[in-house]
Amino acid sequence: MINDQALAEIRGRVLRELLSASERQASVLLLGQGGKTALLREAERTLKKRFFSHYLDLRKVHTPPELFSLQIAGLACAWSLSLEPQSPFDEFLRKHKEKLDPALKEAADLILSELEKVKPDQKRLIQTAFSMLEELAKKHKRFFLALDNADRLLDLDNFPKVGDIFSLLPRNITFLISSSVDALKPRLQGFTTITLEPLTKEETSKLVERLAGKQAQKVVDEIISLSSGNAHVVEVLCSGLKQSKDVKTAFLKELVWRHGRLYQHCDSVYSKAMARARGKSLLHSIMLILSKEDLKLSELARKLYRSAPVTKSLVERLAGLVEKRDKVFIVKDPLLREWLRLSEHWSDSEPEQLEVAR
Repeated sequence: MINDQALAEIRGRVLRELLSASERQASVLLLGQGGKTALLREAERTLKKRFFSHYLDLRKVHTPPELFSLQIAGLACAWSLSLEPQSPFDEFLRKHKEKLDPALKEAADLILSELEKVKPDQKRLIQTAFSMLEELAKKHKRFFLALDNADRLLDLDNFPKVGDIFSLLPRNITFLISSSVDALKPRLQGFTTITLEPLTKEETSKLVERLAGKQAQKVVDEIISLSSGNAHVVEVLCSGLKQSKDVKTAFLKELVWRHGRLYQHCDSVYSKAMARARGKSLLHSIMLILSKEDLKLSELARKLYRSAPVTKSLVERLAGLVEKRDKVFIVKDPLLREWLRLSEHWSDSEPEQLEVAR
């Protein structure tokens, strides 16, 4: 497995852009797939040498407002006291709050008190937890907070009393936020957006060599073609080269077998994107149709047995998954497109899947 530093070196231009924006105190949205976590972690490690900074993977954070605010408060407490954060966070706060600065202790007390109510004020809880981060920023003058997989914050849209979670983010913190979901861009007005483009052929070749040593050019070319510049695909394919140089079979195996790493990656990306969409059955049909061929709006409407305006409205719900290019609609992610195209071959059984791959 490639480490963050190695992948960040290969993505050196993006890392420099990320650090340059951050040091101008511009909050950044890093948008895309294939190496965003490595870049975010490496940027945070670099900033930590000179500034107060922390990295937080939001996949590990609860999103119900009560639990979210408690966890953020617990992390603020831990970061303030240079402690390792521990759950349950209510016990952690009770144990350590007396050591906190007065403003932080007051906020911790308010959160613990509010949580004892039958119906806690969810927005107040989150505002108070964020106020603890604001206090840390005041103390350290410059506070960089890297939030990985920030699309998880969209889950808080399910709690109307919270309002717009992004409008509550502290203003005196420089954020480095990563996401694979385009829906974050309009929610983060004022952020500098850096789009993580697919690896170039040269970058893919370098990554193959870092992961698997020198390989025959035919093998490298196959990995370049099948990966479409996705660093995760490159890593998966390189990991199997010791067993077999048959790159295409390995790719298909990983993609259609339900325990394959590429299958699970695509399933996660797709499920996350579709979870927030209305009319899932029709949207899934659109994705399956477009995985097999790129179509104009009128052609897609005919295949769906829907009018063009209705079809256009449905496609708009798939922003981030589908895009219009040269007058036709396409599935944006090449890996996801191939996964959906092979959906009739998805299998729970590895032997069946291997037969398909052959």
